[in-house]
Amino acid sequence: MSSRRQQQTANPPDGVSDFFKSKSTKPAKTPSTPMEPESDSPCTKKDINELKALLLGFKEEIQNEIRNSLTDVKSDIATLDNRVQVLEQAQDSVQESTSNMETLLQDLQTQLRDLQDLHEDLENRTR
Repeated sequence: MSSRRQQQTANPPDGVSDFFKSKSTKPAKTPSTPMEPESDSPCTKKDINELKALLLGFKEEIQNEIRNSLTDVKSDIATLDNRVQVLEQAQDSVQESTSNMETLLQDLQTQLRDLQDLHEDLENRTR
């Protein structure tokens, strides 16, 4: 593999994500002959196999990162689910208490009206 190809593989360009920049890659095995300047010769099967191996390594790393992230997301979702359930239970309790208070308020208002009517009736009788 030519030195230019090795550089491109080992050092991704600036437009590549941080994931690839942060990962160290093994430089491809150097051929037994000394480094030659880049030529127009096609890639050999060995070059292609080396690239496949690198790509498979990247694929595995990416899959592991995704699995780890997915595990974290699932954990966060489970935590949020628990919080939502607690909030729903508290909301149901508050709603029930509010309903009970409204019923009690209506009963007290009815009693107050009845007592006011009785008071007025007693005042009218004393005249």
